[in-house]
Amino acid sequence: MTPASLRRRAGLTAGIAAAAGVLVVLAGGAGPPVPAAATNAGMVVTGLDNPRGLAVDDDGRLYVAEAGHGGPFCLRTGELGPECFGMTSRISVVAPGDGHRRTVVGGLPSIGTALGANGADGVAVERDRLLAILTSSPAHLPEDPCNTPTPPGSRPSASPSLVSPDCPRVLAEVGRLLGDLIEVRDGRVRSLAEVGGYDYDWVVRHKATLGPNNPDWRPGDAKPYALAVGADRIYVVDASANTLDVVDRFGNVRVPKDDAGHPVYFPNPAGPIGRFPYAAMPTCVAVAGRSVYVGSLSGGVWRWDGHRVSLVAGRANGLTALNGCATDSHGNLYVSNVFGLAGSLYAPRTGSVLKVTADGSVSTVAAGLNFPAGIAVAGDALFVAVNSVCPEDLKLIDRNDPKFCDATGAILRLPL
Repeated sequence: MTPASLRRRAGLTAGIAAAAGVLVVLAGGAGPPVPAAATNAGMVVTGLDNPRGLAVDDDGRLYVAEAGHGGPFCLRTGELGPECFGMTSRISVVAPGDGHRRTVVGGLPSIGTALGANGADGVAVERDRLLAILTSSPAHLPEDPCNTPTPPGSRPSASPSLVSPDCPRVLAEVGRLLGDLIEVRDGRVRSLAEVGGYDYDWVVRHKATLGPNNPDWRPGDAKPYALAVGADRIYVVDASANTLDVVDRFGNVRVPKDDAGHPVYFPNPAGPIGRFPYAAMPTCVAVAGRSVYVGSLSGGVWRWDGHRVSLVAGRANGLTALNGCATDSHGNLYVSNVFGLAGSLYAPRTGSVLKVTADGSVSTVAAGLNFPAGIAVAGDALFVAVNSVCPEDLKLIDRNDPKFCDATGAILRLPL
């Protein structure tokens, strides 16, 4: 496998499943005791379409970013077949009491396969507005794909050819919002900041100073993935540019610097490219007071206090591959390990939810989860999106795909 193909996997692996075609056996590190399964979990809702980020409002309603399942127009052949684009992503609101789901806004961009598309991956609530991040950037789209035949071996759900009157219109809609931080009010979408475009340019400008652990073998990759609301600002982490971004109330984007003048950037782990983790891939962010916590698919949690970045917990503490973060009213951090590392990489039902205290001690809340992602805390309950690589219609999954899904995307409730 070439570095380029690995990095393409890593970019879509912000949604996890695009990297799922290769199983690697790794030894698990020491960590907290893990129960056999999440036996005390309660189901809130099913039928979600690749659910990722979660947020809760003051009335206890849950908002879930659903990445969608791609679409009818295919770009290229990846390790899970053609990567396709369409407008199948959405944001839903769910009532935890009865599990009723309602679409707040639909028809958002989605790129990928039924397993592991990216679209609306991050979501947050700030007073009377809903915020979301649309993963990737327009640079991810190849030049003029609407004049390119669909790759051989297309799925039945894919168009037989990209040469279609609808392709340019859909492509324009995808490119218009891809990588953007958006605001949703009354079902209407407004772009607040082109975070993906900013991160793409930032990596290009800093190629020389990033050194051998540049976040891409093709400089300029960008996939903003998760967000959190702070005081008069919004924090976004980019799973390919490896940055923490700050977006102010005017829509200006910047990568902050520490007291030594270094950008808040998470370098790729050292080691062979072919072994996981081969990239930092920050995938979640949460705010507690003046502390901003960033979790990564490479198994680390960092704290940014406005002056410096410090590692709070890592592999030695039982963190494996993070895909969700949330804080409670006491300043504790909860994270989801999307899969474990004790057996085969990307093995189903090896995910877990862990509690990380301010001093870095780690305990297990639940284990045996199937690809958990976003987390939200409300009172004495924790909500987690599971089956996060599973579409709302399991018939979309090709028979040759990895056997990740025996149920649709869902949200579980866990007592704290």
